[in-house]
Amino acid sequence: LFVVESVRAGLQDSAGNTTPRVQAVIAARLAQLTPSAYDLAGLAATIGRSFSFDLLAKATDWDEDSLSRALEELWQRRIIEGMGAGSYDYTHDLLREEAYTELSPVRRRFLHRRVARALEELHSAEMESISGRLAAHFEAAGMAEQAIRHYLSAAAVARQRYSDSEAATLIRRALALCRDLPETARRDEQEVELLVSLGPALVTTQGYSAPEIGETYARALTLSRRLGETQYIFSALGGSWLFHLVGGQLEESRKLAQQCLDAAGGEADPTLSTAGHFLLGSSLFHLGRLERSRENLNQALAAYPGPPHSALSLFAGPDLGVFCRSYLAQVLWLMGRVQEIPPPSSDAISLARELSHPFSLAIALDYAAMLHVFREEIQAALDRAEEAAAVCRKHGFAYYLAWADIVTGWATARVGEPALGLAKLRHGLDALKGLGAEIRLPLYYGLLAEVCGLAGQEGEALASLSSAFAFQSKNEEVWFSPELHRIYGDLLLRSGNEAEAQVHYQRAIEAARQSGAQMFERRASERLLLKRWNAHSPPA
Repeated sequence: LFVVESVRAGLQDSAGNTTPRVQAVIAARLAQLTPSAYDLAGLAATIGRSFSFDLLAKATDWDEDSLSRALEELWQRRIIEGMGAGSYDYTHDLLREEAYTELSPVRRRFLHRRVARALEELHSAEMESISGRLAAHFEAAGMAEQAIRHYLSAAAVARQRYSDSEAATLIRRALALCRDLPETARRDEQEVELLVSLGPALVTTQGYSAPEIGETYARALTLSRRLGETQYIFSALGGSWLFHLVGGQLEESRKLAQQCLDAAGGEADPTLSTAGHFLLGSSLFHLGRLERSRENLNQALAAYPGPPHSALSLFAGPDLGVFCRSYLAQVLWLMGRVQEIPPPSSDAISLARELSHPFSLAIALDYAAMLHVFREEIQAALDRAEEAAAVCRKHGFAYYLAWADIVTGWATARVGEPALGLAKLRHGLDALKGLGAEIRLPLYYGLLAEVCGLAGQEGEALASLSSAFAFQSKNEEVWFSPELHRIYGDLLLRSGNEAEAQVHYQRAIEAARQSGAQMFERRASERLLLKRWNAHSPPA
């Protein structure tokens, strides 16, 4: 194209060479157009993609004959080409770029406005499907309010396709426009809506504890309180709760959960109370208060009405019932209330599959895999974790993928491949720490210690246990304390230090009694009894 046109135009650069700049060649072609064809080329370039005759007609208000003649000229000069089904496009992207570059800023804004209005007219019955295009045109036209509305709509469409990265990008563009508006209560309300929409998209792609998530929900909470509104306060509180919980700031998460429950008391919607009880029950679980955790989680499920209230987008998509059932199954097992755990036909995984929601399914599978770890059902843990990992990789769920890799590594080591399992577990743990997550680190380092022990790396095992106890102390996450002492006892016993092993088994029993973790108490007691029996049994 450029060689031919350069020869035709006979253009030379300042040095007399017959290889002119590309832009000069294209500008020369456009300069040869009649005024109407030139104007139409600018409008077509503003559309930014293939276009129809109907769209050009709506955007120009020209009579059909004038429009046809200008379009015919562009086609004859090989600037545009037919794409079939009444659609046209530029023959080369650089032609479109140059035609758009030649428009003045004022003209560009005007044309973007005309294109946006034309698209609205042509697609009035299917506005959501073109919301992203509309938003971009309204933004370029300087119409921020309209652009924000359509970016939000486009983000909702992206989330329906589970394209959360795209949704986050769209909402960030809307937020940038919103923050340039004059400071008014209306602007603040709009920003809160955008922030609580952005949070869930960030959670699924970045995990719960990324700095941007903390900043997003903190800002939403500040604005909600300043405005004194209740529409988004639950989303802001819940999002902040998630950030602090997963970041290991457990007492702060408990306070936020209590605030959410207190706020729900003044609302008629039972779903909000359900959410408050779930948040509080989850925080209490990690703090080792299992009985109170069970009570709150049961209250949440008892009032669970079905699909969550729109204000509960704080959960980043997972169904509240799925999340609550996942936590409750672990609490019930730890407390020895095995008969109360729902059967597979009505558990969290079954509900998640019924909802056909990938993020809910990833959560349910990961929690089920961890429950199998507690039960020492190794193959079942491996199967669930691998299924969870497949879902997470497909949809980009970073946090739950790291969790699945940790369980996969532990189970792989336990089935006889300690080196492979150790590498997998460390990979998952590094990914989790890279996301800023500290929740369950005592558990994960405890599992790492077990696997290091299986791999014959006793020093690494003891170092991992030291890290586990350090994070337990830092974050007050004591629910796994009995197992840490039990694992420590097993390592000491393996190395021949029976007296010190007995001390840690006893500490495991005491810690389990304090939290009410009967199953962990039973396991430590079995170790202690077995050791004593072996010590007093006659030689074979």
